[in-house]
Amino acid sequence: QADIAAELVRNPGPRGAPIAGLPFLSALPEVLRGLGAAVAAERDRLVALSFGPLLLPAGEGVGEPTPDPAPPPSAGLHKNTKQAIQVTIAAGGASLVGALISPTRWYWAELTAFIVFSGATRGDTILRAVQRVLGTVAGLIAGFALAYAFTGNREVQGGLVFLCIFCGLYCARVVPTGTVFWFTSLLAVFYQLMGMLNQEVLILRLEETLVGALAGTIAAAWVFPTSTRSAVRAALVVLVKRGGKILEEAGRLQETGGSHYLFFRRLRLLDRDLVSLRAAAAPMTGKIVATAAPDTYRRLHDASALVHYLRQVAFAAANDQAFQNSEACRGRCLAVAEELNSLAERVERREKIPLRPDDPWPADLDAAPAGIESMPHWLSRVEQLVRSLSR
Repeated sequence: QADIAAELVRNPGPRGAPIAGLPFLSALPEVLRGLGAAVAAERDRLVALSFGPLLLPAGEGVGEPTPDPAPPPSAGLHKNTKQAIQVTIAAGGASLVGALISPTRWYWAELTAFIVFSGATRGDTILRAVQRVLGTVAGLIAGFALAYAFTGNREVQGGLVFLCIFCGLYCARVVPTGTVFWFTSLLAVFYQLMGMLNQEVLILRLEETLVGALAGTIAAAWVFPTSTRSAVRAALVVLVKRGGKILEEAGRLQETGGSHYLFFRRLRLLDRDLVSLRAAAAPMTGKIVATAAPDTYRRLHDASALVHYLRQVAFAAANDQAFQNSEACRGRCLAVAEELNSLAERVERREKIPLRPDDPWPADLDAAPAGIESMPHWLSRVEQLVRSLSR
């Protein structure tokens, strides 16, 4: 096939000749089939180098991971319905009070209420409200300073307008408070550029912002409130349950001959669960803390370490032949998986979690082959984290 392809390259035929007259045209399908087989073989080789030789057993296709069971439907209104009611009350209250303060600038209060109310937890809404008020106050001070410093210099003021727009859009994903700061400064500079700057308008901006932030906070705290702690607890339950499934699959991977692709796909989902947990705990762990929770830092640290150790166990289960041949080690994986599942159930039910007595590793694993020497360490670390999360 390689000789045929080389001959086609050397002697492509006269230019403009009909396709049927090209040499070796009858062998072209065979060349293409050989090329496809070579590409597939190279793909499998690269995949094996990245994830181990057992990633895709022979004859096994690439499918999707088994979806997690859907949570049972909760009684009462749907979550989206509750959020719609919350934001309606927040925006309506802000509009009403804002109109009483200023019939022409009431929309500032409504916009603030809509922005600070993210439909998340109480702590998240309070955090957004504080950030928006702080950004508005700092923006007013900076805006007044810039506007009066360059009074009469329209070129510089025009440049400041574009600078504020650029910095505000840049901070949108990085520092939300910075976005409020730069756009409030933009408002002051723009009013000065048009000759409409006065102290009353910008103070009105601060008042309407305070009204909107307060309306959003009250709606989040009193209308179908969602506790930040409960959101952290729910995210932790999802992460621990997935960790238990990973260990269970690791212990039974050799018996079931399951797909290693699906196995590592679940590891990527575990990383996503950790990101969700950190996002849920942000109001209690950020620089501006809405609610005090010293134990949340410890739980985040334990969850991050748990993900790291589970990843080590998973790679060893997929690639170390010594682990796959050790019945005791695979049995220990299943036992630790049961501990994780029990931890998730008790955290979900808010029950006190009894600590299981230490269960030392069997003595026959002390002199295990080289590939399994790290497994007692990783699984022991996972057990320690289970005890830490149980406190």
